[in-house]
Amino acid sequence: MIQSFKFTARLDQPNNTQTDFPPGHTLKTNNNDYGGSIHSLAPPIFASVPSTNIMPVNQSIIGNRSGTVLQTKLAPEIVQDLFYMMGLKNMFKYRIICRRINECLTDPHFAAFVVKRWAFVEPFIYQVWFSLPVTYKLAAADAWIAGDRTCCDLINTNLKGEIPSEIGAARTIITLSLSGSSLIGTIPSSIGNLTYLTKLTISQSSLSGTIPDEIGNLKSLETLDLSKNKLEGILPTSIGKLVKLEVLNLGNNQITGPFLPQICLLLSLKKLLLNNNLIEGNLPDEVFLPSCLFPTKISILANLSNIDLSSNQLTGTIPNFLVSFPKLVSLDLSNNNFSGSLPTEYSQASVLQTLNISSNQISGEIPASLENLAYLVELRFNNNKITGPIPEAIAQSRLFTLNLGKNLISGTIPPSLGQAKCLKTLNLANNLISGLIPDEIGTINGLQVIDLSHNNLSGKFPTLLSELPEVKILNLSHNSLTGSVPENILEEEGVGAMVDISFNHFDHQISNFVNTPV
Repeated sequence: MIQSFKFTARLDQPNNTQTDFPPGHTLKTNNNDYGGSIHSLAPPIFASVPSTNIMPVNQSIIGNRSGTVLQTKLAPEIVQDLFYMMGLKNMFKYRIICRRINECLTDPHFAAFVVKRWAFVEPFIYQVWFSLPVTYKLAAADAWIAGDRTCCDLINTNLKGEIPSEIGAARTIITLSLSGSSLIGTIPSSIGNLTYLTKLTISQSSLSGTIPDEIGNLKSLETLDLSKNKLEGILPTSIGKLVKLEVLNLGNNQITGPFLPQICLLLSLKKLLLNNNLIEGNLPDEVFLPSCLFPTKISILANLSNIDLSSNQLTGTIPNFLVSFPKLVSLDLSNNNFSGSLPTEYSQASVLQTLNISSNQISGEIPASLENLAYLVELRFNNNKITGPIPEAIAQSRLFTLNLGKNLISGTIPPSLGQAKCLKTLNLANNLISGLIPDEIGTINGLQVIDLSHNNLSGKFPTLLSELPEVKILNLSHNSLTGSVPENILEEEGVGAMVDISFNHFDHQISNFVNTPV
């Protein structure tokens, strides 16, 4: 094995004797102190040693001291060997120091050669793909096709820059996941060329502009997730062509306009997530589409399991069809401007688990038909204008969360709430509820949050409340409770640290001790 040479003279001097280098060995040129040009060295050495491996020249030879050393035209085979040793990860870093390298980067044949050599050996090529020259993007796309590469999964790879239009050349890709990156710019219309795509996920980035109309060409698409970007404008009507779509997630953008009628054509749709946008107007019970002779009812989407339209600017009444989907598991309409009464027909939503209509302008009473929701886990009607009593049927055995706070609810707390043995959170605060706190609430051992503050409750402190083992927050403030307070609620091993019984009429002996909010 020939050892590495230590050059101290100029490599291009005529009397340099180090050019007699046997083939099949490695010539390392790093960590030396030579100057001059390497091009006069290349012919005598590399022309006679075709199998020589050229190690990358270190930074000292390309630095300020000899920054023009490689500003020459190297032979293509030398450049290829340099690239082979560097790998794609480094060679683009060095393209500015060598004209020949820069020329090679624009040569599609050479690009194909490099990508073919590295594409399936170095997986990072797909992580730097967005920063490659155009010729390499196209060559990588060809490699995808030739190698039948059907997936590009670059989640959380910190990609930066814009999505290049050349992405449309990778026509055989089936899944494309670019979530959690730092992508900017618009979605190129060439995305519509990826007609084999079944999953397109580009969430949690900074994409802007509108969703291109060409998105409707992706007729094999089953999942479209463009959530958590800065997309704006009206949804393209071509979305209605995605007849195989099961998941549509466009949440957390700046999408405007009315609810898109063409969504009614997505008969395979299971999840409709349009939360945190600027969608406005009413939710019609039926829509008129150019392709249909008769009105189409939105309730035709029989496969829907999740609907999230929260935090938009929707108005009007909540149509009953939203709670009539037979497979519906979760419905979130919170933080809108809905008015009128609550839906009353829950008989078909037999598997509904989460119902959130909080922070709207809903009035009227809570319908007794909620008793049909046997699988209900979370019920949030808080921050509305709901009146009337709490129906006995509201206590479902699987209920975890019941939040009716900040309404105009009157009457008493139904003892039937004690049947909700899975209840963790009970919030009835800021209402007009009167009467006693039923002892049955103290039998729900899993309760962690109890907020009955700002009502007209009277009577004594229920002893069983002080014995609940899991309570973390107990707020009975701003009521008309009287009598004594069990001392154990203030003990370290008693009810949790946050206890507020202020602004009541408890016995004066302990009022100064317990009437301070924690």
